[in-house]
Parts: sequence; C-alpha cells; structure tokens
Amino acid sequence: MNAFAPDFDARAHAAFAAAGMAEDGDYAPPAGGSTPAGARRCFVNPRRQTLGELGHVLARRTVIGVLLADGAVEQGGTLVFDARAYTLQQRDETDDGDGSLEWWVVR
Repeated sequence: MNAFAPDFDARAHAAFAAAGMAEDGDYAPPAGGSTPAGARRCFVNPRRQTLGELGHVLARRTVIGVLLADGAVEQGGTLVFDARAYTLQQRDETDDGDGSLEWWVVR
C-alpha cells in the first residue's frame, strides 16, 4: 500500500465530517479483545444495499468504515457516536482491504 490511500481517506473524512457526513466515535473492544480502546474516525452508511444475482435488493444494512490510522478494530467491538452504539458483526464482504479503511457490518 502506498501513502495515497491513508492520506486521501484522512482528508476525505475531515471534509465529510465538516459537512456532517462522517463521524468521530469511541471504540471499545470486546471482552478479552486484543485491540486498544480509543477514538476512531468513521464513515457510517445506514442504507447499504445488498444486491441479489439479478440486481434486486435483498436487504439493507448499516455498515461503518473505520480509518485504520487510528487503530484496528475487531469483531464484537463497539463503536459509539453520541448516543448511538454499534456492535461490529463482521467485515463487509465487499471491503477491498486496501489497508487504510475497513468496512464492517454492524447491528
């Protein structure tokens, strides 16, 4: 991974946060987890659509993109934004794993 992706994601987050379209949250690892707690910069998409084989919508779900420059997160951890709390269920299967940003399906 080159330096472009993390730099771009950080700048995009700052611009989107200023416009109210990105979040700064607090991360708490699951009990017995190995990742440290702390602040995380995130993108919250409450309406990601999962498409079927023929392009029809199977389901809508909430996904959260976490900037890895702030630290990793893990399954079962919790992200809190103001009064909203989300538990990380699994990595989104469409996540391209660029090493800068991870997308998680949450509940």
